[in-house]
Amino acid sequence: MTVSVRDLKNRLSEYLRRVRAGERIVVTERGRPVAEVTAIHRDRLSPEQRLRRLADRGEITLPRGRGLEDIEPARVRGRPVSATLLEDRR
Repeated sequence: MTVSVRDLKNRLSEYLRRVRAGERIVVTERGRPVAEVTAIHRDRLSPEQRLRRLADRGEITLPRGRGLEDIEPARVRGRPVSATLLEDRR
């Protein structure tokens, strides 16, 4: 459902009831979407489960291939970058 900012302000209680019932509301300003009102889900899903749910609904596309947990951090030799940055700022 799409509503204007003015309509949302005038009928906020009604729209909040609809959101509690599971409806998502897109708020527009001058015809352009600026916000989305959705219910807060307290089902304690892990971040991975939430991402999977969004992907299942077609709202995001998950990356393919290796996950971040499989990537080893780069090894840095020499002075830390932070020391160089601090020196440049002085």
